[in-house]
Amino acid sequence: MDTYNLVGIHSLVIVLAGKRNIILESQLPKGMETMQKIADLENLGIKPVMPGETAEGAPPQFLTQPADVSLVENQLAHFECRLTPVGDPTMRVEWFHNGRPLSAGSRVRTINDFGYVILEIGGIYQRDAGLYTCKAVNRHGEASVSCSLTVKGRQGVVLEPQMPHGMEGIRKLEESLYHSEQVPVEDAAPQPPRFVTEIKNLESLFEGQPAHFDCRVEPVGDPSMRIEWFHNGRPIDVGSRVHFLDDFGFIVLDLDWTFPRDSGEYVCRATNKWGTATTKATLICKGKDVSTSLDAKRDVVLESQLPKGMSGDRLRTLEEGPKMGEPMAPEAEAEPPRFVKEIGNVDVGEGETAFFDCKVEPKSDPNLRVEWFRNGVQVQTGHRFRTTFDFGYASLQILGVYPEDGGEYTCRAVNKVGQATCKSALTCRAISSVIMLTQVPKGMKPADYLMQMEATLKQYTSEIHLTEEDIYDADRKQPPRYRFVLQLNGEGR
Repeated sequence: MDTYNLVGIHSLVIVLAGKRNIILESQLPKGMETMQKIADLENLGIKPVMPGETAEGAPPQFLTQPADVSLVENQLAHFECRLTPVGDPTMRVEWFHNGRPLSAGSRVRTINDFGYVILEIGGIYQRDAGLYTCKAVNRHGEASVSCSLTVKGRQGVVLEPQMPHGMEGIRKLEESLYHSEQVPVEDAAPQPPRFVTEIKNLESLFEGQPAHFDCRVEPVGDPSMRIEWFHNGRPIDVGSRVHFLDDFGFIVLDLDWTFPRDSGEYVCRATNKWGTATTKATLICKGKDVSTSLDAKRDVVLESQLPKGMSGDRLRTLEEGPKMGEPMAPEAEAEPPRFVKEIGNVDVGEGETAFFDCKVEPKSDPNLRVEWFRNGVQVQTGHRFRTTFDFGYASLQILGVYPEDGGEYTCRAVNKVGQATCKSALTCRAISSVIMLTQVPKGMKPADYLMQMEATLKQYTSEIHLTEEDIYDADRKQPPRYRFVLQLNGEGR
């Protein structure tokens, strides 16, 4: 690098020693020169000699042998044995079932910890029966032991109870829960029922009004008490409009609405093991269509329910329909379709909506149908193409017109007698890719006026000068209030 001024030129040389990409020196802390210390700390160095083995090691040897097991299906199978040498890092223990390696899984679990070797199989099946072999291998040799598993299958339907101690405990609990001690008859004093308050007569009801009877009976809380209601000697059943209530000696009969046929004598009878008591009342319900007698309202309404001015003769004639043998009314003579109003030419811009409409007769022809065509191809209705035909009025609406939609459009009306057509043209003005027109909203002056306003603003802003003091006040350590300095020319403005 060279630097120079008016006096002379000075030179400077910089030498950089680059680092190697691969660091070969040890990065261990000071005082720890080799990996031996780390190996000793991690217990990877020389192991102490275990009791019963030499420094060179010993081949595996099974001290105990797993016993044969005979179990019932779905039980747990457990095999256990002991193995030496203990703590040999090269020791590998494997289990085999009928000569095939046995892999651990959700039902099979193996344990090899400090000389104990265990195999457990949960929920055994008949296919798990066979010969199981445990094989231990290290660098000095190998050893193996075997045992057998016998599995007894169960029947398809289990007939024996699955409870640990049978059903006696459940029966005792149910008896203590539901068994209630009965009070001996000789110890309880006889209490025949009696009505403290009796039901009252209802003699001024009209059809449709509710009826309510209530009374009180004793003794309260008698489990043998039975309440019954009768109407003219016949038992009353609970229904949609008939409700009973028997709560702590309070007896109620409710009729949500009444009819004249509900009139008569009502009896409430209370019965227990010591006796019976009754109370009576009379109900009189008057029909709506009588005012001075008890005549019941007719169940069948014979008067016409049609609105005023409409008789049932016309409805009866329509329901009967034409009779067999009568000549049918002659149908009106069909005529070919004709357009009363034809579709006209349409000129729209791209993205606008095009609309064609016309009128065709005969309006009442059920076989008349209208079809639309563009350049001879039938138009399929969809999101952008919508057609309407109702009582002789036909229309075609095209949403979001593209230049490709332009062409000749034909409306064809067809019935059994003939057909008629009318044509028009659709012209779509495409929008240029580059918009050259001003985007100023309507009502705003042209862009020339905006440019004049911008030039005026630039003229005034260019004459405003800010000094360093106006930007920051060193004494107050904060920006000062805004001050503007306007240069004035020599004309004395």
